[in-house]
Amino acid sequence: MALVGTFKKGHYEATQPTEVEVTIPLDFSDENHPYYQKRGETFIEVQNNIEWVVDEIIENAYIVVKAIAIHLEDGEYQPDQIGQTHGKGYRVNIMYYIYLSKNDRLLNFNNYHLAEDASEIIYLDSLEDLMPNPITWAYNYIKSLPAFSLALDD
Repeated sequence: MALVGTFKKGHYEATQPTEVEVTIPLDFSDENHPYYQKRGETFIEVQNNIEWVVDEIIENAYIVVKAIAIHLEDGEYQPDQIGQTHGKGYRVNIMYYIYLSKNDRLLNFNNYHLAEDASEIIYLDSLEDLMPNPITWAYNYIKSLPAFSLALDD
């Protein structure tokens, strides 16, 4: 199994923040939420925006999942770089190789174009999402990413 298609190597970059008008409903009931005290109010909030910036495009790239690692996450964690706190559950790493073509892969498995920075980290509450086939799940996850949105099953 593999993916073939356009690969867009890139990164997320912060863009100009925007001001958004926010209204908190009077019946907002989550007492632990920071906006609970602002029920019934309308205010302006600044939202930080990010966008996907393409650095390199590879037409007819050939993508092969090399490994999937599942780690039990059972400790207390600080928020990550985008503000999410991950606690109990599972951390799944998908490692993959990107070849310039299917032929490059067929000639030599070690003849990949990108690998070291080609890894995804996903946090799951349950391993049921990975079933019945973790490899198929990994390929489907990869296809959902902006870099692989034009890739198809091979």
